[in-house]
Amino acid sequence: MLSKCVTSCLQRASTYTSIVFPALGTGNFNYPRDVVAKTMYYCVHQFDLSNTSLKDIRFLCYDNDTIRAFEREEMLHLNPNHESFPELKCQPTYYQLKDISVSVVVGNIGTQQVDILVAAGPNNLRLEKSGGAGMSVIHSLGVNIQQDITKQYPKGIQEGELACVKLSSHIGCCKVLYLTSLNAWKEQEKVKDTEKQIYKFVNNCLVAAEKAGYRSIAFPALGTGNLHYPCHLVAKYMYDIVEQFASIKQKTKLSYVYFVVYEKDSKVIQAFKEEERKRVPGLDSVNVKSISDNVFQIGNLQLSIEKGDILSKACDAVLYGSNEELDFTKGNLSSEIYQRCNTKKLQSECTDKKGKMAWHEIITTSGCGLPSKFIFHVCSKQRPDDWKSIIKKSLYKAERKQLKTLSLPAFGTGAQGPPREELMGKAIAESILEFVKEGQTTHLQHIYLIIFQDKMVQPMLKAVRFSLKPDTIERYSLPKGNLALRQKSVLEQHLPIPDVVVENANQSSVSFTIYFQSGNDLSVAKTMLEQAISEKYQTEKQHDSVIANITQNEADYLKAVENRHAVIMTVDTVKCDVIIKGLVDEVMNAKQDIFDALRKFNHTRHCQAEAAIIKEQVQWYLKDIDDKGLPTLDEYPDMINMYLETAYKGDSGRTEVEFKDDQGEEYVIVLREMIEYLKKDRSNKVDVLRREKLQGDGGSFEPPARWDVQGSDNVKVITMINTSPEYKIIEKKFFDSVFGGRKEWTSKFKKQSLKITK
Repeated sequence: MLSKCVTSCLQRASTYTSIVFPALGTGNFNYPRDVVAKTMYYCVHQFDLSNTSLKDIRFLCYDNDTIRAFEREEMLHLNPNHESFPELKCQPTYYQLKDISVSVVVGNIGTQQVDILVAAGPNNLRLEKSGGAGMSVIHSLGVNIQQDITKQYPKGIQEGELACVKLSSHIGCCKVLYLTSLNAWKEQEKVKDTEKQIYKFVNNCLVAAEKAGYRSIAFPALGTGNLHYPCHLVAKYMYDIVEQFASIKQKTKLSYVYFVVYEKDSKVIQAFKEEERKRVPGLDSVNVKSISDNVFQIGNLQLSIEKGDILSKACDAVLYGSNEELDFTKGNLSSEIYQRCNTKKLQSECTDKKGKMAWHEIITTSGCGLPSKFIFHVCSKQRPDDWKSIIKKSLYKAERKQLKTLSLPAFGTGAQGPPREELMGKAIAESILEFVKEGQTTHLQHIYLIIFQDKMVQPMLKAVRFSLKPDTIERYSLPKGNLALRQKSVLEQHLPIPDVVVENANQSSVSFTIYFQSGNDLSVAKTMLEQAISEKYQTEKQHDSVIANITQNEADYLKAVENRHAVIMTVDTVKCDVIIKGLVDEVMNAKQDIFDALRKFNHTRHCQAEAAIIKEQVQWYLKDIDDKGLPTLDEYPDMINMYLETAYKGDSGRTEVEFKDDQGEEYVIVLREMIEYLKKDRSNKVDVLRREKLQGDGGSFEPPARWDVQGSDNVKVITMINTSPEYKIIEKKFFDSVFGGRKEWTSKFKKQSLKITK
């Protein structure tokens, strides 16, 4: 249906030049995003083979998951081997362990384009009831995968075991599910780390993946939801296990390990990112050094700027600007390539890939007689910022092809108009710097910027130097919360002034570059700036008794306030003070946020005390069925229990109560019907039960002697034997209640046919 719809639209628009599609069906109809992306790309590719005037076809995506799905499909078209790639919307940083690249990805586990998806759930492996990763997997891959799971593991598994489920149909790249069921943290906390279920399970997954010859696997943050595993320990365990696995494997086909953290779990994201920072040196910065006047070391990548003929340079690949039609008569460098190459071979390879050029703006051919092994043909751009995008795409392609050297021309400087050497030099340098910052330089070692015209060399060299800012400049630093100054000689004042770029809105410092002619000028400037700072700098104190007993979560919340503002904050739990230092406006804003936070903490404690009182009197339950098919009652958490009872007995007129679980999933409880349902799927509902806790004189209750021992439980669900005297007594009372009660009951039921089943 989707294919037919897209093809029909394209045919009707064939006399026009452009058309825009939404990501059809990915909204309320819940079509899998990966399937939609694949289908729509295929339809357009097939249509492109026909004779049409359409030149511009666009896909408009609304949410991040859909964007990532379409970007992945685009990259699969760029890669003929259809290998699994990291998400390209926000390139992850890789922690390289021999053959294995480890990365943290923020997103949904079910949408990852990998060979193996991992999830934890109940031991009956019913993913639709698992929440978290299990729900993400079944939502993304479709409910039919539950049939594969049930068929291969009809009795489920024991806690800690590994279930390897081969999928009968592949959606996206996923071929296998690795599933488990874990005990709650309170049952695992005191177990030796290497004996913990999570530790063994992750290791077993890696061993099984390696043995089966798979290349990529994605893990969720196991146990950090309803099982209450500490997220910082989970992050540490998972990194430790992969490190240990990599250390004992001399060679493995397993190349990519992703730790996928749900985008709304900010605390878990922070834990994994912090663990990543411990293991990836220089993650947030790139060391740039000037080796000579024209050679720069950018992280582990070298950039050389040379005058010469780019087509004579012996490199793994040469990059140049072409056009969608691959017309070699357009552009001086294009014409030169056509003349120097094996024309027949070049035309043959370009003809085979011409359709991809319009789609992806980049294709690769062999060197066709040039000293380079490959030629990267890219679509030329007009704006320097657009060039940045295509240059980075080329660098990613070179990295994936495991190339070591790449040569670039002076892009965008041949067009008529005002000189653009400085702008393009800045664009090229920034593209390379961003590429290195994103942690992608595993194979690529050296990039050559080859400039043909003498007059362009110095302007581009100066622009590159200015953009990279190599560590040859003296720095003058002030404490965090103040200002950091960077000084430069006025001899450099003829360089272009770059645009101001805010890399991190939460950073707690700002840098000034001072251009000066003499040391005295610099000294005066420093003194004036420091004086201005001291006039605007102050310390404030916020006192509250609740500070003495703040929890770790509350401490993290206060830390987040500090991160939002350019301040230094200290929490004194002895004196019950929060001390804030920084610029006046930032301090006052932070103080208000802290005041609001402390009020929230006090309100939480009041609610917790009230919830404890209500729990002694009433308990609300969720009705469920255990693995043996028997009914069970699961208690609602204390706070939700309080909200339900308050709404039930209050006079507010509320008929529904909404709440979220630990995974951020939203639920609704309808008080009149006594049911709970998933907010996004009303058909997914269960019954709810309210029970008042019985108390006699002195606060105790003595059950009949014939009852089983209940222990500390106030409520038990017992299926009575229908031949017992007690069953008969209650059955009679029930009939009497029905037919001696309301008139509508008497008219609705017939005494002769009314039957009690259980």
